[in-house]
Amino acid sequence: MSKTRIASAIGLLAIAPMAMATNIATDWTGVAGTTATGQLAGVSVTLDAASPGSGGPTIVTGIDLSISDFSAAPLSSSEEMADYGFDSNWTATFGSPIANPRLYAKFWRGPNNLNDPPQFEYTFDQPFTILSGFPNATVAGNTLFLPSVSFQDGILEFAGSVSSIGVISNNANSGSRQFLTFGTVPAPASLAVGVFAGLLARRRR
Repeated sequence: MSKTRIASAIGLLAIAPMAMATNIATDWTGVAGTTATGQLAGVSVTLDAASPGSGGPTIVTGIDLSISDFSAAPLSSSEEMADYGFDSNWTATFGSPIANPRLYAKFWRGPNNLNDPPQFEYTFDQPFTILSGFPNATVAGNTLFLPSVSFQDGILEFAGSVSSIGVISNNANSGSRQFLTFGTVPAPASLAVGVFAGLLARRRR
């Protein structure tokens, strides 16, 4: 490889982290029974969300995830999301670990009738932080509490290398639905390797 090409490669590697500082979302590809499937940064995503009253998940399109509740890591104004019964206890499994995955929630509910508990609890199987949004929510341990207010939107982030995320809800009612998807920022190293490999391939040609 010439000195000029090596210099070009080094320059591209230097800007790779900037180029990769882009939030990406799950590309939902299908539903079978109670399971929705997709891809996130080249990794398979499987969401099992069996609602007793509302059936399994579906895929909805055109959801705006660029508004203020998603300001910490906005996605596009026309995203795909999984639409599932809000009384579901669900599990999302990644084909290989995802670094610091983010859960984007849209239209998540608090109590809305007299038979509901005072607040809805979404208890995850691991710690999380509210990255943005969820203005009326509180957190204790691994549980997100939503009071009896209007719909809640926002982003939850899970730290570290995560292979799956599970949640249990205390809502026993059924019939209504809410949305979710997952996002991440791909590791800069993956782009750097791709750039260098591309330059080598061009040199061989």
